Amino acid sequence: MTLSRPRDTLITLFILSFIPTILFFDILHLYPAHLVPAVLLDTQEWYKTFFNDVLTIHHPAYFAFFKYVEAFYELPVALYAAWALARGGGSGGVYAHLLVWAVVCALTTATCVWEYVVSEVMSEQERMVLVGMYGGYGLIFAAIAGDMFCRIQGAVKGASQAQIGKKRA
Repeated sequence: MTLSRPRDTLITLFILSFIPTILFFDILHLYPAHLVPAVLLDTQEWYKTFFNDVLTIHHPAYFAFFKYVEAFYELPVALYAAWALARGGGSGGVYAHLLVWAVVCALTTATCVWEYVVSEVMSEQERMVLVGMYGGYGLIFAAIAGDMFCRIQGAVKGASQAQIGKKRA
């Protein structure tokens, strides 16, 4: 990983920190029960109890769907993007993937944040703690999406101007 591209480095580090959360917490229910270590189940139970997270306790249908999106879309793209950015990024292909990935992550996170905001089951303190935790992730995803959009926009504008220059020559 090169430090000459600080935004790519930060995004790569964020993605690398996000992958274990998906693998060892968010998608545990997709693994065969006998393969899940007790310590991971205990951690998940502690989280439910400590935070009173209505989504992990009640698992509404849309939240279960988000877990499948996380497992079968967000995780593979995160693995690819971390690899591509660490190798030098530069390609518009990884930027396009990260734009879509970040928008999906931001929207699913925003849905969870809204659920916490309107929850009648959680205390005000519990809601604000989870809004802060999830909201922080949501803002990072939105920032990544904005960055990728600007990079793609710049590349398209540059290519368009180069094409116009060729036609004039």
